[in-house]
Amino acid sequence: MARKLNALTRRHFLGASAAAWGMSKVGPYSEILGEKDDQQIWLTCPWQQDEPDQPERKPIFRKTVTVDGSVESAAIDICGLGHYELYINGTRVGDRQLEPAFTDYDKRVHYTTYDISPYLTSGENVFALYLGRGRYNMNTVSVWVFEKSPWREQCRFTLSGEIAAGGKSIPLEATGWRCTESPIFRDSMYGGEGFDARKEPKNWKTSGFDDTAWDEAVETNAPKGELQTADIEPIRIVDELPVLRTIFSDATRAVFEFPDMLAGNVRIRVNEPAGTRIHIRYTELCEGTNAICEQGHVSGDYF
Repeated sequence: MARKLNALTRRHFLGASAAAWGMSKVGPYSEILGEKDDQQIWLTCPWQQDEPDQPERKPIFRKTVTVDGSVESAAIDICGLGHYELYINGTRVGDRQLEPAFTDYDKRVHYTTYDISPYLTSGENVFALYLGRGRYNMNTVSVWVFEKSPWREQCRFTLSGEIAAGGKSIPLEATGWRCTESPIFRDSMYGGEGFDARKEPKNWKTSGFDDTAWDEAVETNAPKGELQTADIEPIRIVDELPVLRTIFSDATRAVFEFPDMLAGNVRIRVNEPAGTRIHIRYTELCEGTNAICEQGHVSGDYF
């Protein structure tokens, strides 16, 4: 039986103020915008992420890059569909959330440029990537019918960049990546995320990890939309709000109220045995004194 949860804060996702964000720089991709898709290398995992009557299989990706000498400058352009998180040597790159922004992927697809020189070191550097559905590969049935979108395909990513170090230039390309099954076993913009910490490879985002048993990432087709720089205001965490009050609590369940209607997620701290399941649900309304309100806009048990 799980112990009572200690709810800490909700991380607040909103568009940052003008003083808190900067426009993306035009990087190496600016040279190929508008050219044919076959000049952009897009990668995915070699297995089907959605097979009928089979559990979802999400990928994580990894690549090592050796740098000889001190880093003088380094930049990367990246797009991961539907959303991605990029790490270098165990540190997340940037602070954007739900990147890239949602578009009509048959018309345009956004990439972002990052200065990655602070994340790099002389020697082996590890690039690690989480990749999720977003609205590019939505599978949750809802009143907005994104599950029937014409652009819907398996998740994929592309990148390009350059590292200047030791008087040499090292290209960063969408080649040489390896992948395996992610600890994220379910993800949906509407249905939420499932994460099994027992399945996350230990230290996979840092050097010294052996990924020889992983699969090689495979090339796939580009989305139909034109690849464009993300010169728009990003989503960032701009505030943290404490719990206003505990509405209900017993040995297995608790209902917390926050002071504002917002977009974000909660941060909790637990001390439980491996394999303990913790189920977090969100709602805009409360039914009675001890239950959250079912809204009916989205199918499934995780909204």
